[in-house]
Amino acid sequence: MHGVGADQRLARRIEDALLDHQAARELAKLPETRLCVGVSGPQNLVATVWVRSLGDVQALEVRLAHALPHLRIVDRAVALRAVKLMGRLLDAGGRAVGFVPIDLWNGEYA
Repeated sequence: MHGVGADQRLARRIEDALLDHQAARELAKLPETRLCVGVSGPQNLVATVWVRSLGDVQALEVRLAHALPHLRIVDRAVALRAVKLMGRLLDAGGRAVGFVPIDLWNGEYA
């Protein structure tokens, strides 16, 4: 994604009766979403989204509040600058010059 300005991880709470994958499906439809998983514990839905600016963080949370009113964001962490994304090789100036292919199915990363 060109121009990514912030990486936000949101911990959400959704009532167990509503955790029927509806919220995860809705979050997965958003172009900003990079990861959305159900986990055990009081914060039972975690998502990672990429946005272009801090202002977009607030706008995304407002969109989520309207689209999924039963969803409650209970924690968030914002990384203002990602040095490296998705296996990219960087030169001394921080520019992408290549990538490292990752084969998650070969067992080396398990």
